[in-house]
Amino acid sequence: MLTAAEKGQISEKAPAVPDYSKYQRSYHIPFGNSKPVDFENLKSMSVRASLNGGPPMRFQIDTGSTGVIAGASDVPNIDPNAPAGSITYSSSGVELLGVWTPVTITFPDSKDEHGNVATAVVPVLAVSERKVHPGAVNSGSFTPSKNPKIYMFGIGSGRGKEPHQEKNPWVNLKEMQAGTMRRGYTITREGITLGLTAKTVGEGYLYEKLNEHTGQVEGAAAKQGGVRDWESSRGWAVVGGVKCETSGMLLDTGLTNMMLQAPTPASKGDVADGTEVTVHLLSGRLFYSFKVGDTANPVAPRKVSWVVRTTGPLINTGLRALALYDYLYDADGGYFGLRPVLKRQ
Repeated sequence: MLTAAEKGQISEKAPAVPDYSKYQRSYHIPFGNSKPVDFENLKSMSVRASLNGGPPMRFQIDTGSTGVIAGASDVPNIDPNAPAGSITYSSSGVELLGVWTPVTITFPDSKDEHGNVATAVVPVLAVSERKVHPGAVNSGSFTPSKNPKIYMFGIGSGRGKEPHQEKNPWVNLKEMQAGTMRRGYTITREGITLGLTAKTVGEGYLYEKLNEHTGQVEGAAAKQGGVRDWESSRGWAVVGGVKCETSGMLLDTGLTNMMLQAPTPASKGDVADGTEVTVHLLSGRLFYSFKVGDTANPVAPRKVSWVVRTTGPLINTGLRALALYDYLYDADGGYFGLRPVLKRQ
């Protein structure tokens, strides 16, 4: 059984709670993993999607980036006038270059209450080259390549210098564009729900109201394609008894390791095995603990590394925090939610 600390402790600060009672429409999508997702030993999560009517492909679900990324050879009917673009992953130093081409994305395994299939039209980065910039925590796992095979499904918020939620298919379904579905999604043991309703969300979530992510855009709410973007929720970590600075907290389904903002120039490399780490989420309303290197603890990441960021403090927990929580993102209201989940027998 998980200990109380592993289940995640709850403090008693008053929550902010969104109201989904007037919304009725949603889609359910099962995970696309070839085997059932093992939440006691999380390594990745995937979803199946079709691009421009092509064959369904399995993409890694990535809450740590925004934008669907695929090798150019896997994207049918690339717009010949599509603008050049790129995306760089800070955890790996990988830079992917290609063009942002408009794509109709269909989720063949999805269904709503009427048996319809979910569809979104968004820009997709059709990749023709991969570069690798040294010095990142995971850069040693990749090599430069022409025409690489890439299958990343970036559905995160608050990523990058500019808000670009128009590239996030999970908040741009055709019903969301029409205003008949609440923009947002959940990731639970049962799979993925696109569109937030009182019935599909259910009870038990703890919420944090997020600050809007406007990046370098000045003035009122920064919207791209009619969708607001939101900063990460807030929290902190205590490492070996020393509290790190309160910062953005990213539960990144694209990583199995954890990255911490270095508190001093002397904080370098990986945190030593056996070090006690406590992670405080939702501005302190939830927390969980582990010892670095404890492979028997499902929330312990593959490794914990100190990193230096240039855009402000941020703690990346990796995906193994989801051994304890269901995950909710509300793009219309600007809420992030976590629901503690007891260990399944």
